[in-house]
Amino acid sequence: MINKKVLLITNIIPPYRIAVFNYLKEKIKNFNVWALSYKEINRNWNIDKNSIKFNCEVLKSLSIYIKVREFTIHFTSIGKKLKNQNADIIIITGYDQFAFWQALFYARKYNKKIILWNGSTLLYSKLKKGMFYQIKKYFLKKIDGFITYGTKATEYLKYFHVPEEKIITGCNTVDISWFIKNSQNLKKNELYEELKINNMIKLLFIGRLIKFKGLNLLLNALSELKQKNIILYIIGSGNDEDFFKDTARSNNLVNVKFCGYLQKSEIIYYYSICDYLIFPTLNENWGLVINEALSCGLPVLSSIYAGGSHDLIKEGVNGFIFDPLDKRDFVNKLKKIILHKFNRNEVKNSIKKITSEYYSEKILNAIRLKN
Repeated sequence: MINKKVLLITNIIPPYRIAVFNYLKEKIKNFNVWALSYKEINRNWNIDKNSIKFNCEVLKSLSIYIKVREFTIHFTSIGKKLKNQNADIIIITGYDQFAFWQALFYARKYNKKIILWNGSTLLYSKLKKGMFYQIKKYFLKKIDGFITYGTKATEYLKYFHVPEEKIITGCNTVDISWFIKNSQNLKKNELYEELKINNMIKLLFIGRLIKFKGLNLLLNALSELKQKNIILYIIGSGNDEDFFKDTARSNNLVNVKFCGYLQKSEIIYYYSICDYLIFPTLNENWGLVINEALSCGLPVLSSIYAGGSHDLIKEGVNGFIFDPLDKRDFVNKLKKIILHKFNRNEVKNSIKKITSEYYSEKILNAIRLKN
């Protein structure tokens, strides 16, 4: 048990973090979470409030959604609240909100320990030089300790000359126990029967329907394959949905089904019955769909631009890694993954240890780091 008062500040409470926060609550004597907003406009998650066991407060904020950036900025003043809270340790989950900077300045003024939970990588980052590089470098220099999403996020911090002894490398995850359990106990409903009777090769794409997710590149690659026994299920919604539908039509891809946005209680059927997940993103700190798919035994063809690919994908065991911007590589890897014989139990076992408890212990290690 950590006998400290710990405050974690985050944008929102995503459902995949609830199990981690619940675990931290059991291991920290006084653990509180502040969320800058309950939800964001581009996140349609349903949250089971009954599953939240930790102390959580949603702050009053003015939230502005910047459509062109797919980003929400939250304006709120937390200086007085921080002083009243008087936490020993503050964990912030980024540097792109005013509240995170307020927490940083408060921690430095009152000699409080502050930890950054970092997911940024060099795989796509534009902050490698110039003014923004200097701002980020200044910010990181003021932080006492770091917990990262994975190895690529750790490499990012080292690029900014953060001392290695300040960094705890984690492995981002979801509540894989839920996916393992429910993938093994599917109810035989209408969706189950629809997917099961389809004897085509079933590819799956899950993500927001925006261009940097690379769905258009997947559709173009499928048109090159010219295999009529492949069906692609697309789960998600977003600003570029019409663009992707036009791309499918222009490539004469008739076996493409846009399923809309689904909750995990429905997505679990696709993870459990489809043959492969294709993840062609061009910009992803991690990519939790990789964790979800693998925990259901679904092999993944995963982009080099997703941080999670480099920690989770074991070539030939649970999937392959590819460059979606290299059309030849994309097409060849599609052929390769379709022909490769995967053992779904081995796929599940490949991620078995990456649990919420495992990641939570990494966060506790970061809290224990000496200043």
